[in-house]
Amino acid sequence: MQLICLNDSPNRSTCTGLIATQSESTKLTTLLAPHIILATGGSGQLFPRTSNPSGATADGQAMAWRAGCSLSNLEFIQFHPTGLSTEHVDNNAQCPLISEALRGEGAWLRLPNGQRFMPTYDERAELAPRDIVARAIYQEMQLHQLDHMLLDIRHRGPDFIEELFPNVLRLCRKAGIDPVNEAIPVAPLAHYACGGIVTNIHGQTDLPGLYAIGECAYTGLHGANRLASNSLLEAIVMAKAASNAILNEHKRKHSSSPKTELSQQPVKFTSTDFIPSSTLIDDLSNYDKLRQTLQQVMWHGAGIIRTKERMQASYEQIKAMRFDFQKTGIPKVLTAEWLELRNLLDMAILTLDAALKRPESCGAHYVEDLSESVERAAT
Repeated sequence: MQLICLNDSPNRSTCTGLIATQSESTKLTTLLAPHIILATGGSGQLFPRTSNPSGATADGQAMAWRAGCSLSNLEFIQFHPTGLSTEHVDNNAQCPLISEALRGEGAWLRLPNGQRFMPTYDERAELAPRDIVARAIYQEMQLHQLDHMLLDIRHRGPDFIEELFPNVLRLCRKAGIDPVNEAIPVAPLAHYACGGIVTNIHGQTDLPGLYAIGECAYTGLHGANRLASNSLLEAIVMAKAASNAILNEHKRKHSSSPKTELSQQPVKFTSTDFIPSSTLIDDLSNYDKLRQTLQQVMWHGAGIIRTKERMQASYEQIKAMRFDFQKTGIPKVLTAEWLELRNLLDMAILTLDAALKRPESCGAHYVEDLSESVERAAT
């Protein structure tokens, strides 16, 4: 999708609709409306492991940014410590979460040799906040060159597990793991984007006529590190606030003017964001490969533990990838894969830029300086 904006004064534009592709079709259609609400979700697909669905490709954020909207707090990405880690879910797919309630009920995090490691990171051990637990798991994975740790609740007994965690049992057994008899393989994953399109308390963006709610928006509610489930409340409250604002504006504008009907018509796609070129790069025909490369670069530079050097290196790599992508111009046949990759590349460069501008650790943005990494490697 792409937003349609009209200049109603020299220094002011208004969102009047969008250009959309129809499902299972390459046909493009304009949808004109006095109000547009973006509720497109997060940006979890920037990373190789995420709890987000495959369509969480920052489409709303990227569209709004290209239309001139402000984005904020993009560096604050929350990583969940315990995503299920098996061959069934590790191939750039949506990874199921293993509830933190297991740790609340006494589950332990272990190395493959059975040793617990959380007490060495925090006096609260497995009950430490999720960002601390996620970093600890990640560090142990790096230290031992492993792709997961083990979450063990077997000591609580079969009856206890069956009664309190039937959904976890069902999820794990579907993947061939029985938590009653074996520890659960887990690894951290990208979970929630605290930043997004800047809105006011009514969901209104910088661009008149355009609203944003849910994970694609930045209301300021989540600060630098979201509290669990607050996002659900925010989505409900902001959806109501946005709908009320739209209804009130509609009544005010149309009390003395003709009613504006929704228009729909075919459109030819054009964009000033791309440089037409007859030179094609072979790798750009393989969008899935490029997407996986982008995800690995983002995990390296904007993952759980960040350093200035890795963030800068990833920024330069994404910048080069984005330039090559833009240089090829618009394909003759627009596909969801191409559109999503375009949005991911835009969001990746914006996220890394935001992270580089905040050199200190804050909330979900954890920056390790050189002395910390040397000290950790020595212990």
